Amino acid sequence: MKISFALLLVALATIAASEKTYNVKCETSDASPYLHNVNELIDNLNKAPQGENSCNPGPVNGCGKTVTGYSGSGGAAYMLCGEGFRCSGDPGGVPCSAGGCGGLMTGLIGGFFAKLRDECQGPDSNGDIRVGGTIELLSGGESDGTELRLFSKPG
Repeated sequence: MKISFALLLVALATIAASEKTYNVKCETSDASPYLHNVNELIDNLNKAPQGENSCNPGPVNGCGKTVTGYSGSGGAAYMLCGEGFRCSGDPGGVPCSAGGCGGLMTGLIGGFFAKLRDECQGPDSNGDIRVGGTIELLSGGESDGTELRLFSKPG
């Protein structure tokens, strides 16, 4: 009986690990950031201090501000969109105001954009490699509108 129970646990763990937690939507164009700028953004996000959160202070189900602070001298920026990056139960008044409230650990964002970079590279009209698109996070295999959007730094 112990062997059967152990096999059941292994099977359940395999199923749980195989459930997809995100979708990648490629949207690469001449206006997308250059590959080297995206690499710089990813490196800077991965170096974020442990415990630092990124949140969506925008309207419920909308997008927050364009985040350029991790771009360094590069031309990549991103936005957090959807209710998943807000405080749990927040009706739209005080998003992510308390430490550890809602949001996503900033260091994890770099990992998501690395996945997008690996899947969404393409040459522009001059042959330079660009990266662009969206990571759609899933909850229980379903989309709830929570997204990470990568695009060129404004200005």
